[in-house]
Amino acid sequence: MRNDDANGRGNELESLKYVLKEYVSINRLLSALDEWNSSLKDYYKNNNVVFSGSKKDLIAWSDVNVVYTNLSNRIYNTRNALAHSKSSEIDKQYKPKKHKVALSKELPLIQVIAELILFQNGNVL
Repeated sequence: MRNDDANGRGNELESLKYVLKEYVSINRLLSALDEWNSSLKDYYKNNNVVFSGSKKDLIAWSDVNVVYTNLSNRIYNTRNALAHSKSSEIDKQYKPKKHKVALSKELPLIQVIAELILFQNGNVL
């Protein structure tokens, strides 16, 4: 499959960003996060994912030019830390006993996004 910049095909991070842009309205996401817990928006704005090893996880909600990049980075880095936790890079390892609380703060973001995509755009088979 060839790399296609228009839809992110061939690159996981760009594909995730494309899906977010296509199917997730930032206003609806912010409303859904508020319904879950009103402090989550500030948490994601001011705190990196401690177990991802990335400093590109902060979400600038008001900056329309980078908000989808921020969201995709945060989700992608969280996923990589979980899926590749045996990495030789210690700062990119998820350690269940140490990072359980930090992961529990990331799950609402992922769940809310998944629900927005599925419930607004999914079809019953």
